[in-house]
Amino acid sequence: MDSEEFVFTDLSSSSWVDSCEYSESQKILRVHLQSKDSYEYYNVSETTYAEFISADSHGTYLNRYIKPYHKFDAI
Repeated sequence: MDSEEFVFTDLSSSSWVDSCEYSESQKILRVHLQSKDSYEYYNVSETTYAEFISADSHGTYLNRYIKPYHKFDAI
């Protein structure tokens, strides 16, 4: 995958999520946690990505609205 297609967002103000990257063309959301673990979530819409980065709690949003509905892999 070409990382140049991904938009980086710093979320380090979160206690659980450090940052994320999103590819609109591939609909992939990469989430990097404070623990240094990273995951790729597939078929994530631009709307879901926008809601995730603007959520009051990134961890809560990820657990409620992304993890249950999108396949993912540890990266």
